[in-house]
This record gives sequence, structure tokens and C-alpha cells, in this order.
Amino acid sequence: RQIFQGTDAGVRVLDALEFGSSKTIDLHRHFLQPGYDILADYGVREFCAIGSQTLKLLRLVPVRYLKEDSSDNTVRTSAGNLNFNYVRLVPTPEAFELEVRELQQAIHSRLEDEKVRPDWYTRQAVRLATERVPIPFALVYETAHMGEDIGILKGRDNRDRVLPLLRQALAVSSDEEYRDVARAWQEVTDDTQRRIGRRKGQQHWDLHHQYEGHSQLVFRLNDQFGDPVEEFDLTFRSGGGANRTRLEDMIEDKHINRKHRGTVLYYLRTQRYKGSDGNLKITDRLREVAPLDFEITGYEPRSRQIAYLPVRIRLTAKQVQELIQPFRTTIVDVQMLRLPHRDVFRLRRAE
Repeated sequence: RQIFQGTDAGVRVLDALEFGSSKTIDLHRHFLQPGYDILADYGVREFCAIGSQTLKLLRLVPVRYLKEDSSDNTVRTSAGNLNFNYVRLVPTPEAFELEVRELQQAIHSRLEDEKVRPDWYTRQAVRLATERVPIPFALVYETAHMGEDIGILKGRDNRDRVLPLLRQALAVSSDEEYRDVARAWQEVTDDTQRRIGRRKGQQHWDLHHQYEGHSQLVFRLNDQFGDPVEEFDLTFRSGGGANRTRLEDMIEDKHINRKHRGTVLYYLRTQRYKGSDGNLKITDRLREVAPLDFEITGYEPRSRQIAYLPVRIRLTAKQVQELIQPFRTTIVDVQMLRLPHRDVFRLRRAE
């Protein structure tokens, strides 16, 4: 990473660490397949104890990635949590039978900011974290990624918080104990947030923000041949009444992957502390989330003879809550239908 020039994806293996890495998504997908389950098929029990804080000395560095909430620290919590959600969208058989005129009309409608039909794409796979065995996840109080004082590996000031978690993980010998640890570690996260809620903020640094739950929402766009859709726009449209929370209002930042230009990652602040200073309570912003449409339009800038069928998916408030949770990642894998204009294959008799 280039500290004073922004951040970089790195080279070779570090490419897989860039936010929204396509290689990492494929790795996660692999272990969702029948016969490749980490716990059921390989007998491996995974754990994630993580910190969301930054070192005091780094708070003065003028690089947002290092020190602000919704940066490396808060995003790392959802990225490290292996209780992720995965959805794959594919074109319906009817979509492949569309005539050029219908395709052009759909594209024109999107360009005019009009809604397109929601039935051209369907959910081929939905793998929710709530349907799998929970992997223990703990947000550790006053713990950072590195450092001699609060680093998770060797910090002096947090050994009494980190080492008991390690001992718990090493002592697990059955599936029942594994589930018990998952519940116990959830209580660790809850206790961490309660403790921070009782602390008063600081004028130059509001420590509460980095303990609020954040989520990653990743969209990866490929065509039916597996090639990335590199030019696209993605629009969120929330409905509902005035008392509903719009997903758009939870977005803190986004990142377009530089190694796979068809991948975009949104950082969402899905929890918020509320109350008086010294007596703050964590609240779930998804509890009153509004129903949502998301729309995707792909472009082929090198040719007007190639077009992508626009995507429109409608989600109820309950479906949004099933797909997105604090401290978790949601991956939406979209196979966009790429179709040629009829002139591409037009044959003419030679004179």
C-alpha cells in the first residue's frame, strides 16, 4: 500500500486482497458447493476475532483509509467475517429469445430513467449465512489490526481480551461446542458495543463510529461468456414511506475493483449509536429499511452493435434484511445478457 499516495492493490497475491476481489469471490463460491463445505466435508472449524480500531499515532495521518470510520478498520470487520451472503442472478430463458427491437426499447427506457421489466433475470442461487452453521465472530474491545499496545496479535493492553477467545477456539471438540462458542462470541461483540456506548466522545476523535456495524455489498458483473462488464451504471431506488430508512442513505463509500472492472463494492453503515453522550445505545438501521429496486445498465463503448439487457430486481424490506446484516458481506453475482444487433450477422448476396 502506498501510504502517502492513496492505496494500491499490490501485485500478484495482493491482488486478491483488493476490495471486491474476483479471485476471493470465486474462493468463497467454491466452498459453497456441495462436497466442498469447510465444516461438513473438510472438518475444519473457522473462527474470526477482529478489531476495528486504529493506532493513536495514525489518527494524525491525513489519509482517510487509515483512520476514519468506514475505512480499512470498519470495512475489515465485515470482510473478515466468514458468515457471508451470496446471490447469483442469471437471465431467464425468455430473455435469450428477445428480439433486437425489444432489447433496444429496454435500453432506451433505462436511458430515459424509466423502469424496465423485473422478470428478465432470476435468482439461480441464494446462499444465506443464516442457513449455514454460524462461524464464531467477535469484535474485540479496543483492538487494532497491528501495534504494540492494542494489536490483536501482540498488543500489551488487550491480552486479557484476546487470549481467552483463542483458548475457547482451541478447546472446541464438537459441533455443539462450536455453536456454543458462536453464541458466546456474539455476546463479546454485544458487550464491546455496550462498553463503548458508555464512554464519552473526544473532541478530535469520535471513537464510537468505528464500533458501529458496517457491511460490504459487492456486485460482480459478467456476461454469459464470463467476461466482465466493465462499463455500467448501478442505481438503487428505495420505496416505502417517510419512516423507512433508505439503503442509499447507508452508503458511506464505494470502490470499483481495478483488476476486475466489472466489480463494485459499497460500504454501508448499517448500525448507529443513538442517545446522550456517555449513554449511547446501538441501533440497527436495517430494522426499518425500505423496499428496494436495484437497476443495472451495461455498456459496450467500443461498438454500437453490442448491447446488454438491463437488470431490475425488486426486493421487499424483509428480503433486504435477509441479504444484508451488520458486520457481514453480501455478494451479488450478476450474469448480464450480452446480445449482438441483428446487423452483426447479416448476410448479403454478392452481386
